[in-house]
Amino acid sequence: MTIHEALDELAQSSGILSVALLARDGRLLRGLGADQDSLSAAASAAAAAFTAALGFSDFLGRGEPRQATLDCESGPLLVTATGADAGSPLIAVALDSMASLGRVRFQLRVLLPQVEQ
Repeated sequence: MTIHEALDELAQSSGILSVALLARDGRLLRGLGADQDSLSAAASAAAAAFTAALGFSDFLGRGEPRQATLDCESGPLLVTATGADAGSPLIAVALDSMASLGRVRFQLRVLLPQVEQ
């Protein structure tokens, strides 16, 4: 399975409003579910949030984070690394509610190991 096929499958899941593949520097590589301009702007913010989580985790000696979640008024935002490499892309997901978060986190845990590196 390619990363693009995984994104397509993820985007079809209930509770997902949009999903984006982004480089660690915040460049939008691919986006689904929202207009590309909005996704492009959000991509750099999502990458910055993950970078902040990296710094916080490093400061506390907790190892590299796998995911970062922001609990927003209109629903959670989830940013997850696609691999263990420091340069591996990130996936950012906007969800409709906290009720969808556990299911999507599990779906990512199942999908990402199937992605061809």
